[in-house]
Amino acid sequence: MNKKFLYALTLLGLAAWGQAFAATPPDDNLNATAWSQTSIEHNLIVLQTYKTAENQLIAALNDPHWNALPPR
Repeated sequence: MNKKFLYALTLLGLAAWGQAFAATPPDDNLNATAWSQTSIEHNLIVLQTYKTAENQLIAALNDPHWNALPPR
């Protein structure tokens, strides 16, 4: 066989071998970030959480016997 052909085949094999080990796994954190930035459900969950906290704060402020201490 021609030496140039063997040389090219060897380089191609090494490049393919290197790509097999250089492949990165999918990044779940990136998927979670993209979901939280673009999802309507995420926005609704955030709004519901803040609305619930607001309602509990108003109820606590209107109760003269309420305090922030945990029960004994």
